[in-house]
Amino acid sequence: MILKSSDKLIAIIGVIILIIAGIGIFIYISNEDDSEEDQVVKSIKKFKVEWIQEVSLPEKISNTRAVRDKPYNKPIEITVNKEPLSVLTFVDINLKWKDSCTGLILRNGILKLASDKLKAEFTFNGKSEKIPQHTGQGDRKISFSLFNEPTEEIIEDPEVMDENDALLYIQEKYSAMDSVLIETKVQITTGLFERIRIFRDKGENFNLQITYTYYYPVISEIAENEPPTDITPSGYQPPAYSMMCLPGML
Repeated sequence: MILKSSDKLIAIIGVIILIIAGIGIFIYISNEDDSEEDQVVKSIKKFKVEWIQEVSLPEKISNTRAVRDKPYNKPIEITVNKEPLSVLTFVDINLKWKDSCTGLILRNGILKLASDKLKAEFTFNGKSEKIPQHTGQGDRKISFSLFNEPTEEIIEDPEVMDENDALLYIQEKYSAMDSVLIETKVQITTGLFERIRIFRDKGENFNLQITYTYYYPVISEIAENEPPTDITPSGYQPPAYSMMCLPGML
């Protein structure tokens, strides 16, 4: 069958329209897939982690005594039981003592050599703080940095779906930071009279008091600023469909 020139033109136009329609449908489907991916990204929840600081009440450590030939070396143990978790950052250690030998002259006067001497050392995680040797009595304080202060953060993780998941995320990050063990060594050097056996003083009682700083987290979900919108606006038509429809056909 021999086609007329007009029929060939119509056929060519039809093929062109089909090609354009195919391209338009492909672009439309690609945009729809991209929009769905964007929607998945937007569905990831965000959680804010804030840290609240608290300082403990002073705690006294009992049964503290150093003997001339046997230093006091019982570790200081600190544990915070604040839910859901805690991070210890700082501790103050106060040591107070007074020579038990009576007599104003012995403590402050001519025979000061008769008084006992005390020194102390505290160690945590390889770091030491010392109270230098001093005579007769003392009221000294040292400060220790423990773990780094936690910082506020935003958790944005596809596996973190609720506040319980966010808490597990934080617990893993700050595990084992709610308890510390501080090595302690307090030494007494007895005075002159003990050495010549006039008095039977072989050691001294002392007071240890600690105050520590810690942080605990508060987790909250961050609400989206705007509600999700439809991916495809109502009345939308693929570009190829619009091109195929002549005016007056819609």
